[in-house]
Amino acid sequence: MVIFCMDVKEARKGIGTTLLNACLKDSRKLGRKGVTVTCADDHWMAQSFFEKRGFIEVAKGKWMSILLKKFEEVENPDWLQGSFKPKLQEGKIIVSIFQNDRCAIIWRNAEIVRKIAEEFKEYIVINEYNTNKRENILKYKEVGAIYLNEKCVVGGPPVSEEEVKTTFEEELLKITKS
Repeated sequence: MVIFCMDVKEARKGIGTTLLNACLKDSRKLGRKGVTVTCADDHWMAQSFFEKRGFIEVAKGKWMSILLKKFEEVENPDWLQGSFKPKLQEGKIIVSIFQNDRCAIIWRNAEIVRKIAEEFKEYIVINEYNTNKRENILKYKEVGAIYLNEKCVVGGPPVSEEEVKTTFEEELLKITKS
């Protein structure tokens, strides 16, 4: 069983623990071998929250880690291997948005990228990929990420408009210098 994203607005009210305990109970009842979660720092999908409840880090990525709570012996999950290569165009920044319905943060980050892209629209080509379907995840080796050209610039925690704008400006400098 995988918890892709869990966001509780009311911290320290026991809601997250209640949700997690229900997931663990349901997973056992369904005969799953364990529960895995993708998490980041202690401000978003807090790794310490899951570690306190018996989850162990089994894979570390650039922005996030995979934690696992085993009910029985099972192979550790790992990040998809491979890197997305967009079709580049001279003088353009290719924005590739991999988006699904599993996490509100992916939608939020994509909206920020689209908004900032409007400021640079003469240099931007946006391609969107639906990763709600397993075959697309396997095809692109991505679940929820945003690339500018070949550089993954958003792959996890919430981003700010300022961060995104700075990244667009850096990419624009690269394409206008060449």
